[in-house]
Amino acid sequence: MKIKNAYRIITLENGLTLILYPIKEIQSIYIASAIKSGNYYAKDEKHIGIAHFLEHLAFSSTEKFKTNQEIFKRIYEIGGGTNAKTTLAGTLFWIKTPYINADKAVDLLYQVVFRSSFTKKDFEKEKSIIINECNDNYTDPIWVFNQKIRQNRFKDIPQYQLPVTGDIKHILSIQDKDIILWKKRFLNPSNMVISVIGKFDEKKVTSKIKRTFGKERKGKKTVFPKYQEDGYSKFTVYVQKNESKQINFNINFPAFGWCEVERHHEIVLNILNNILGKGHLSRLWLALRETEGLTYDCGSYTSLFPYLGYLSIYGSTDINNLEKTFRKIKSVIEDIKENGVKKEEFSRIKKYLNLLLYMSFETPESISGYLIGELMDYGEIWSPEDYSKERSKVKMEEIKKMAQEIFKSEKMNVNFLGDISQEKANELAQILL
Repeated sequence: MKIKNAYRIITLENGLTLILYPIKEIQSIYIASAIKSGNYYAKDEKHIGIAHFLEHLAFSSTEKFKTNQEIFKRIYEIGGGTNAKTTLAGTLFWIKTPYINADKAVDLLYQVVFRSSFTKKDFEKEKSIIINECNDNYTDPIWVFNQKIRQNRFKDIPQYQLPVTGDIKHILSIQDKDIILWKKRFLNPSNMVISVIGKFDEKKVTSKIKRTFGKERKGKKTVFPKYQEDGYSKFTVYVQKNESKQINFNINFPAFGWCEVERHHEIVLNILNNILGKGHLSRLWLALRETEGLTYDCGSYTSLFPYLGYLSIYGSTDINNLEKTFRKIKSVIEDIKENGVKKEEFSRIKKYLNLLLYMSFETPESISGYLIGELMDYGEIWSPEDYSKERSKVKMEEIKKMAQEIFKSEKMNVNFLGDISQEKANELAQILL
């Protein structure tokens, strides 16, 4: 399994980066255009949500296709599918068709990304749609809880704290001129990566991309803005009330962003996170579910941003089991901090992670996501072999040291969702101190 030899990277004269990954055994082609354009890059709070708004408007009309219906009629004609997604870090436009329509797929994607336009009527319609999207999100208590977790974790960084859409007030404040200015600032070839995955004639596809995307003017490449180093909130206990006696909890600790450290440091954190709370042999799963039956689901995860990030421990249990659950969590954390990890679990997790990355190369969509993610976040692609090599350098002592660095109570956030009083929540949080 030599992934490095499976793809080729071409940089066009206008700065656009093109990734080619042929898969001869399938009959489709998947083309994705990723743009560094998200809330990360908003200069201030009033620019939150513009990138997502622009994504919606891109499908209004184009130079060749005068209406939204014409765009999707074309998709049906070539037997494909298309969509887009905006995250805090960027916007991804994609199209997938039978390989025989590769030329038409490139042309349509180009039209949506670079040749889109909108009327005042389109603008107002999409604003209404996005407000509905935002309202839909806020009807889901779990979505609201997860959003509040991130909002509580950081201080005075709306680019990290607010949802991709922005809140209603942000959506209402966006004007059509804001969209135009954002598009001019971020939609340029130097700020973009295109991946072509599947069955295709490399010479023909490359030529078509050069004749479309390649003719756009070179622009300025966006870099991740660096926010204040002390961007974490202090010790916080938050309660989101509802009528459920089954209490969801999230306990999180400041970590770091991927731009702040070498990849080795991030790999160490990933090993710690997997030993702590990923899978049926993790410390938390064994302590909370298998041994005591305290939870149905529990574990840990990391949320890393370019600068700043955090590690979360999560789960849910009956309110009467919360105290015992929190004491178990405290015990698991302290054991890793004091005694480190066992050789068996350390070796098992490293081997597991070495193999897991190859699962990212199963489908055109996952391959594209992996390769684009590497280039957009790090500026270079590390293959599974590269990660495996670096992971082999990690020592057991580094896991213990990482646990000691991460699990510090002075900036811990403890969040609850359910029928629990603030007084009870404060009492439970004290167990973890």
